Amino acid sequence: MLLILACTLFATLATAESGRMTWYEPDWNPIKNIVACLSGYPPANPRLFAAVSVYSLSDRTAALNSGVCGRCINIQGPAGSVVVTVVDVMMRDNAFYQDLDLSNDAFIAVVGDLGKGIADNVNWWWTTCPGKEEQKAQTNQVAQVAQNYVQPVEAPKAEASAAANYRQAGCIEDSRWNRVLPDLLWPEGGVSVDSCAQKAASLGYPYFGVEYGSECWAGWGYKYAPAPSTGCNYPCKANQWQTCGGWSALNVYTTASYNFAGCFKDDSNNRLVKTQIGKGWMTVEHCAKLASDQGFKYFGVEYAEECFGANEYSYYPEVSGSCWMECTGNKGQKCGGPHAISVYQLW
Repeated sequence: MLLILACTLFATLATAESGRMTWYEPDWNPIKNIVACLSGYPPANPRLFAAVSVYSLSDRTAALNSGVCGRCINIQGPAGSVVVTVVDVMMRDNAFYQDLDLSNDAFIAVVGDLGKGIADNVNWWWTTCPGKEEQKAQTNQVAQVAQNYVQPVEAPKAEASAAANYRQAGCIEDSRWNRVLPDLLWPEGGVSVDSCAQKAASLGYPYFGVEYGSECWAGWGYKYAPAPSTGCNYPCKANQWQTCGGWSALNVYTTASYNFAGCFKDDSNNRLVKTQIGKGWMTVEHCAKLASDQGFKYFGVEYAEECFGANEYSYYPEVSGSCWMECTGNKGQKCGGPHAISVYQLW
C-alpha cells in the first residue's frame, strides 16, 4: 500500500505542464508584504520565485487557501532548468492555468535572456523544494547565467509612431482587482508605449495605458475616478528607453480632447465649477462638447446628469472619493456623485 501511495505521489509531482512564461520582478524582498503569499512564505532564494495563474487554484478567492504558497516548481526551458518557489498569484484575465509569472533571474535561467518578456510552450512540474546544498548550487549556477546576460540596448526610434496621436494623461493608481482601463491588449513584439498605442489605435480605443513594464490596457474611458501616482518608473520590456507604468501604477495616454483632473467635493450653494450648462441625458463626452462650445477651460459632471463649466475653480478643490454614480447616457462612465463632481480639463 505504501509503495502504491509513493508511486502515485511521484506521478502527481512529475506530471508536466506546458505554458506561457512571463517575468515581473527581480527581487522578492521589496514585494514580500504585498504578494498573495505574504512574508510568511519566503522563497529559498529571494531572486527565484513564481506567481501561478489564478485559474490553477482550487480556491480562486485566496491563494493562502489553495495550498500553493511555498511550494516549488521545476521549470525546463531552452536555456536550462530552475526550481522556483510560489509566492504570488497572477491575475491576468487571458492567462491559462498552466501559465507562470517568473522573477527576472528565473526567466533568464530557462529562456536565456529577458527578450520580449514572453516565452511560450515552456514545460514545468511541481517538485519537492531543494535542500540547502542543492539550493546553493542552483543559486551559483543561475547567478552565473544572469551575470553573463547583458540586456540589449536599443537606440530610440526616430520615426513617427501611433503614440504621437495620443496625449499623455499622467501616471495614476491602478488595482489588479479593479482596473481603471478594463481591456488587456497583446501588442505584437512585446509591450512598449509605441506598440500599445498602435494596438489601441487599431481597435479604436481613445484611452490606453502601460503598466508593470509589460502590460497594455485600454478602454473607452476610466471605469472610476483614479488617483494620481508617482510609481511610474518601470522601463518597457520591448523598449527600455520608454516608461511603462510601475507596480499598481499606470501611464495613461488619450486621444480625447480633455484630461481627468480629479473627483472633488462640491456644494450646491457654492459650486466648485461655477456654471451649470447641461442636465438630463449625460455622458462625459457630451459635457465636454457643451463646455468647449462655450469656451470653458474646465468642465465637470455630477449627480449622474449634471454638467458644469468654468475657466477656473471657485475655490481650492478638496479631493472626494464619492464619484460613483453612472452617467445617465453611458452606464460605463462615472458622472460624479452626491456633492461630488468629476472634473476634467479641456486641452
